[in-house]
Parts: sequence; structure tokens; C-alpha cells
Amino acid sequence: MTDKTQQLVVVIDNQSMLVYDRSKPLPEHQQRFLNNMDVQMDSGITIDGHQVVSPDLPSRAQFVALNLVRAIIDHDEQKAAAMCSYLALRLPDLKQVQAISRDGAFGIDLVFDREYRPETTIQFTKPNTH
Repeated sequence: MTDKTQQLVVVIDNQSMLVYDRSKPLPEHQQRFLNNMDVQMDSGITIDGHQVVSPDLPSRAQFVALNLVRAIIDHDEQKAAAMCSYLALRLPDLKQVQAISRDGAFGIDLVFDREYRPETTIQFTKPNTH
């Protein structure tokens, strides 16, 4: 069983969509791909229509998280895996990527302080007195 503290969980509209297990080593060619992503982002990124000329790690993480959610929505498993790997390795304390859809766009929260736990709805009913 996987240690939950080693997991990064991607949650879209309160549903777990992808779980990354940090305890499994990433092959060298995939590590090179992530390094290449950093090189490409060095030249700047666009987040919500705003150009970020010299993106820092938080800006890169937001950019990658947005691309991760889009890849999941588009069923692009390879891209989703790469984006999730990037976040898991560059942000080792990241526990969740939470995305909530709002008017056709997504609000993204990076959660560092709590592991994912599925929400459970408890409904109370009146006892049958007959």
C-alpha cells in the first residue's frame, strides 16, 4: 500500500482524478523532459492572459497546474502524467492540486497543509415511529 504522505492528488470539482506516487522513481528520460520544461519556461509563460517574463517557482507551479487540469479534461494522459510529475518533484510538500470549475474556467489551489480525504455526506433521517 502506498504511503499517503508520498502522494500528490489532483482533485477536480471535489473528485479525485489522478494520484501521483512519489515513492516510485522517475525514469531518467522523464526527468530530462521535466528539466526541458524548465528551460522552456525560462523564456516566459502566460497565465490568465498575463505574460510572466521571468517566472518563479510559484508562477511555474500555477502554470503547470492549469495545464495539468486541461490535460485531464482533454483525456491527454501523457501530458497529465508529465504535468503531475513536474509538480510532485518540484514541490515535494505539495499534497493536492484542487481545481473548481467556474463559468467555463478553473480556479486552482495548491494545497500543502493537508492530504486528500474524500468528502462524505451524511444525511440524517427521522426514525420511523409507526
